[in-house]
Amino acid sequence: MSGAAFIATYGLAAPFGIRSAPAADSLEQGARRRLIESGTHPAMRWSTLNDVQTTMRTMYDTIAWTPLWLHDGEPTPQARALIRALIRVLVDAASVGLTPADFEAGRIGAMATYLASPEHLPGHLRI
Repeated sequence: MSGAAFIATYGLAAPFGIRSAPAADSLEQGARRRLIESGTHPAMRWSTLNDVQTTMRTMYDTIAWTPLWLHDGEPTPQARALIRALIRVLVDAASVGLTPADFEAGRIGAMATYLASPEHLPGHLRI
């Protein structure tokens, strides 16, 4: 997955704005920060984040490392719309000679299922 696709999928699903930073990172904020700082995402097929690392750090800094795609523990309308659109595109990917797995099709489908379940609510680690 290209860096731009990674950001679209995992970072820009919701508009972001300036929020005041907390005194210390929560467990989730710290995990997000460590993931971006490491430059790799161990769960991704194309795990290198170096091409988007600076952009993601800047985005998360502006919102105090809170989830970009959730609001009050729920996926934003933009996140839901993006996931639906990605799934529609990926369903047809093979028909135009693309390999859906190259675009994390399974992971995006699993994300949609997860976000529809109560397991994504506060108390469960979200990165």
